[in-house]
Amino acid sequence: MILDIELFIEDDLIDVGDPEDLRLAFNFSIADLQRLDGRATQGSRSYKFNVPATKNNRKTFGYSEDNNITNSFDHTSERDCSVYLSGSQVISGKARIQENRNEFGRLGSYKIAIIGDNATWINSIKELSLTDLDFSDQNHTLDVATVDASETISNNRDYIYPLINYGQWDFVSGDNLVSLEDRYPAIKVRSYLDKIFQNQGLTIKSDFLDSNEFSNLIIPFSGKNFDEVLDESFRNDRLFRANFEGSTYIAREFNYITLRFSNDSTNGNFDNGGLYSPSSGFYTVDTPSFQEFVFNYDFKLTEEIAPNVFQDVADPLKVAGFEFAIEVRKGGVGSFTQLASIAGIISGTGVTGALNPDNITTGLIEFDTGDEIRVTLRHTSANFSDAAILPDDLENNYFYNNIQLSYAPNSLVELNNYVPDINQLDLITDLRDEFNLYFLTNLERGEVIIEPRDSFFRGEAIDWTSKLNGGLKNSYLGANLNKTLQLKYVDDDTDIFLKNFKEDREIELGALDISIDNVSAKSGLGKKSLKVFSPTFMRGADSIGLRNNRIPTLVNSTGAPQKKTSYNPRILYYHGAVSLSGSDSWNFEGNSRTTYPKATFYDDTFENDFSLLYNDRVNQSGLFERHHSNLYETINTSRVSMGEFYLTPADIEAFDFRNPIVILQNGEPVFYTVNLIKEYNPLGSGLTKVELVKIINPIPRAQITVTDNILPPNPPSPPPAGGNDLKASIGGITTTVKFKDTQGFTQTVKF
Repeated sequence: MILDIELFIEDDLIDVGDPEDLRLAFNFSIADLQRLDGRATQGSRSYKFNVPATKNNRKTFGYSEDNNITNSFDHTSERDCSVYLSGSQVISGKARIQENRNEFGRLGSYKIAIIGDNATWINSIKELSLTDLDFSDQNHTLDVATVDASETISNNRDYIYPLINYGQWDFVSGDNLVSLEDRYPAIKVRSYLDKIFQNQGLTIKSDFLDSNEFSNLIIPFSGKNFDEVLDESFRNDRLFRANFEGSTYIAREFNYITLRFSNDSTNGNFDNGGLYSPSSGFYTVDTPSFQEFVFNYDFKLTEEIAPNVFQDVADPLKVAGFEFAIEVRKGGVGSFTQLASIAGIISGTGVTGALNPDNITTGLIEFDTGDEIRVTLRHTSANFSDAAILPDDLENNYFYNNIQLSYAPNSLVELNNYVPDINQLDLITDLRDEFNLYFLTNLERGEVIIEPRDSFFRGEAIDWTSKLNGGLKNSYLGANLNKTLQLKYVDDDTDIFLKNFKEDREIELGALDISIDNVSAKSGLGKKSLKVFSPTFMRGADSIGLRNNRIPTLVNSTGAPQKKTSYNPRILYYHGAVSLSGSDSWNFEGNSRTTYPKATFYDDTFENDFSLLYNDRVNQSGLFERHHSNLYETINTSRVSMGEFYLTPADIEAFDFRNPIVILQNGEPVFYTVNLIKEYNPLGSGLTKVELVKIINPIPRAQITVTDNILPPNPPSPPPAGGNDLKASIGGITTTVKFKDTQGFTQTVKF
C-alpha cells in the first residue's frame, strides 16, 4: 500500500524523495515502567532518516556554502515539524537537521531526527535553572503588612512568608521577638512549574496540580546565607563617590569644618541615586541598609598671613588637636554624632603643613531612612583662627560608600534573588518521583497534562484484539530493581537534626524500605533517591513561645543560636494561618499572635493527607501509600507483554497513552496500559512492536468503556471473533464485561 507522506518543517513542505528510501520509524513512550529505579519522563521520537538536498529543501534548511547570507544553514537549531501519512498526523515536535556530505564535501542529503510531545520540552529545559525564570512582577517591600498578607494563600501571589527556624531561635523557654529579618519568602512549587512550561509555550492541565495537596506546596528560601542575597540594582542606585575641584580653599566654621565635595559626576565620581549633596556635604540614606562610609584624604594646612595671601602652616601650636571625623545625624534631625575619627594627622613638626595621606572608615553600620552622613575636620586649637585647608592632591581626596546588600525592613525584596539554583528538569524529576506523576504533551493544543499514575488513565479503552498478530510474550517487571527498594530524599548532613536522626534510626528521615516480591528482582538493597530535595525536621521553638506547635527547623547546631540558611533545597506543605494549640503564642514585630503561618514536612497533630514523608505516621498516610502502592503492586503481580500489532497512521493519530488497551483472551477481556510503541514504521510490513503492562485492579480506578476499532486492511490472519463488539466497565474490584460470542449472542461475565 502506497502512503502519501507529508513532512512539514515550520510551514514548509519538504521533499522526501522515494518513500522506500525514507526509512521512517518512530518510538512512542511517556514513562518507562521497566526502569523504575531511574524512570525517565519519556518522549516520542523518530529514528534518523534522510531527505534529498533538493533546491526546495536547501531553500528551507538554509545555504551552508555562504554564511553571509540571511538564510544560512544552522545545524544547532531545532525547528517545528510534523509528519502526516495519508492525511493522519503521526508525530509533531522539533526536528534536528544535519547535512550529509560525501568525501569531496558535496551536499547530498539531510539527516533528520524528530522529537515529539514530552521530549520537546525535556530537551529544551535540561540545561536551564530556576534562576532563569523571572519573578520580578512579584517584587515587594519587606514590611509587616506585606508579610502578614502573604500568610493568606492567593492565586495572584507567588510567595508566602512561613515561620521557619534557621537556627536563630534556640530550644530553651524564652520570650524572643520574631522580626522581619527572621522571615524569608518561600515560592510556590506550582508557580515554578507554570513559568517553566509557559516559557516552552505550554499550559498545564491538571486536576491534581490544581488540588490543595499540590497547589499549597512551597520551596522555602535556602541554598545561600542571608547575607549572600544580592540585589545589584539596590546597591548600584545608592553608591556615590565625590571629591574636590580645582584649588579652592575650603571654608571653615566655628571649631570644625564640614567638607563639601563639589564634584560627584566626573573624573571617576558619580552619584547614581542623587543622594549626596555637594552644597551641604551630606549623604542622605533613602532606605534601611547596611553601609560603610570612607573618607580618603591628602591635605595640607595653610594660614592667611595677609588678605588673600596664604602660606603653609609652620607653627606646630596652630595645628594641635586636628581630627577628621565621619558623623551621622539620625533621621536628619537633632545633632550629629561621631561614627569614626582619626587624630594625629600632622606630619613632623608641621613645618611643611602636609597631612599624612590616609583614610578613615565607619565599617558596616545599619542606617535608617533619613539618616545624614558627613565628613568634618575638627580642631581644638585657639591658634587656628586664621588657618584653612587645601587639597594637596585632588586625586587622593574623596568621600564614598560601600553597601552590604542586606535583608532589612522596608527594603525592596526582589524575588528573583530568593530563587534557588536548581536545574529545571531536576525539579520536575523530583516532583514526578514524589507524586508518581505522568506527563502527556499535546503540542497542537499547547498543553501538558500532568496527573499521578492512579488518576492518569481515563475511562475509555481501545480494543486492539483484532490488531494483534499472534500472541503476547510475557515477562516480569522490575528486573532492574532490588528485592528491597528504599525511597528517600537527599541527605543533608549540615542539618544537625537530620544527621542525628539518620545516626539514631539508621535510615534517613522520611525514607521507606519496600519489598519487591518479583522473581526477577535482584537481591540486596537498592536506593531510589530524589535529586534535589532533602527532608525537613519539625520541632517547637521554645524561645519564641512555640512549645506545643512544631515548625520547620533547619539548624547546624543544638547549641547557642546561630542563623544559617545555606542548606539543601526543601519542599513543604503550607496550611495557611492556623490557630496555635495549647497556650502557645508568639510576638511578631511587637504584635502578639495566636495564629501562625503553618508549613510542614509532616504533621502528627491531626489527620490529613499532605505528609511529604514516604512512610506513614500517626494519623497520616505517606507518599508511598497515597501515590505509589498501586504502582508497586503492579510491579509485584503484573507482567509486561510484548506483541506485534497492525497499526495504521489513523491508529497512531488517534492514540492516547491515557486510554487503556483491551485484548480478548480465551473469551475474556484483559486490560493493559501501553508502555512503549517501538519502531513504528508505516512504510514497512505494517507490524509494530508494542509493550503492554497488564492492569491490576483497582488501577485504573475510573470507569472504562471499550471503543471499537476498524480492522487493518487485509490482515494475514482473521481477528478473534467478537473482538470488535467488546464493551466493558471497570469499577473497583468487580468487573462486568459484555461481548458477542461466535454465534452473535450477547454474553455477560463478571470477575
